[in-house]
Amino acid sequence: MPLQINGVELPAIDAHTHMGRRRAPLGHGVASFLGEELVRDLDEVGLDRAVAFPLGAPYTDYAESNRVIAEEAAKFPARIIGFCRINPNFGAESTAAALEHCLGVLRLQGIKLHPEIEFFDPNDEELMAPVYEAARRHHVPLIFHTGMSSKAAPAVIAELAARHPDVPVILGHMGVSEYVKEAVAAAR
Repeated sequence: MPLQINGVELPAIDAHTHMGRRRAPLGHGVASFLGEELVRDLDEVGLDRAVAFPLGAPYTDYAESNRVIAEEAAKFPARIIGFCRINPNFGAESTAAALEHCLGVLRLQGIKLHPEIEFFDPNDEELMAPVYEAARRHHVPLIFHTGMSSKAAPAVIAELAARHPDVPVILGHMGVSEYVKEAVAAAR
C-alpha cells in the first residue's frame, strides 16, 4: 500500500529482509523463509515491496543462497528486490567472479555485507576493492550490517566508503541502538 506524504504517493518498502533455507530452525523457530512467505507478510502489513538477501552463515561463499534469492525474486518481480550476499574472505578473484555472476547473470540488484558474521575488516582496501568495483560497474548499492560491535560501527564503514563517493552505501540498522548518532554523522 503506497504511502501518502505531502500529496505524493511513495511505495512502502521494507529495505532489510532475509530469505533462505537452513537445516535447523533459527531462534525464532523458522528453518525456511522464501518468497511466498515474504509476500504474504508484506500483504499482511500493507507494504508494497521488500529488499531481500540471504541469511547469514560465516563459512560460506553464499553461491547457493544467492541462487535461491534470484529464483525467489524472479517469482515475485514486482514485490521482491533481490540482493546478493558476499563473503569477501574467499579472496579478490573469487569475490569478483561471484559478484559478476550475482549481478550480471542472476541480475541481483545490490550487495549485502556483514563484517561480524563474515569476519572481515570493512576497511581492508585489497579485500573490498572487487566489491566496490562491481557495485560501481553494475550501478548497485552496498548495504552493510552496522552496529553490535566496533568492527561494524558506521564510522568504520564510512572510512572506505568515503573514498568511493560514486557507490551508494547503506548503513543497515542505522548502527543499531549504540551507534545511531554515529550513523547519522557518517551519512552527513
